[in-house]
Amino acid sequence: MVPSYAVLSAYDAESALAMLEGGIKPALMFTDVVMPGKLRSPELARHARNLVPGIAVLFTSGYTQNAIVHAGRLDEGVELLSKPYRRAELCGLHLGDVQERRGVRHLRVLGKGSKIRYVPLHPAAAGAIATYLETAGHGDDKAAALFQSVSNNARGRPITEDGVYKMLARYAGTVGIDVDGFGPHALLATAITNALEHDAELEKVQDWVGHANIATTRMYDRRKHRAEDSPTFKVAY
Repeated sequence: MVPSYAVLSAYDAESALAMLEGGIKPALMFTDVVMPGKLRSPELARHARNLVPGIAVLFTSGYTQNAIVHAGRLDEGVELLSKPYRRAELCGLHLGDVQERRGVRHLRVLGKGSKIRYVPLHPAAAGAIATYLETAGHGDDKAAALFQSVSNNARGRPITEDGVYKMLARYAGTVGIDVDGFGPHALLATAITNALEHDAELEKVQDWVGHANIATTRMYDRRKHRAEDSPTFKVAY
């Protein structure tokens, strides 16, 4: 007989903690690293283990913000299910996904839930892609992978999600970037924050990055973490 399981959901970490304090004793807690509200997921996990000894905790994230990853390694006792969604979108692009729409180059991106969105390319990015294609010599095969592996034994195949990380790490080292947790999602947070700093509308940024929920886009907005905006610098001494 296959065992059945009851699933309970909570909007944020505070709600989950209230359920645990109310006597709920789950066998497993599955939580995103970045959650809305003041209570952080790692703190929720510590409370959960105190309230329900033996509970298994599984984190998921594509952008850890150093909450559970330090020096490139998971904290002791942490189990993490990574979200490769954005990397998967990049790796899944084909030559035919570079399209002209109303005189502007776009990328046709197949996202989560088979949702298609068209992302306008900045002229600099469009020019860089054109130079790359000319150098790589992909030809006119519209079904070919747009970004291909450069490994000798994988020529012609799409770049892998792990390959994206390695490529970023290599270029980061070349320009002297040494930041704990640096990766695609850190760059996504930078892009979102930069767009909002330059008066882009939040709803348009949400559509731009393909978030289903605008609350997710808000969590990538790092403007509130800028040191120069701290009350420390607002006090008249």
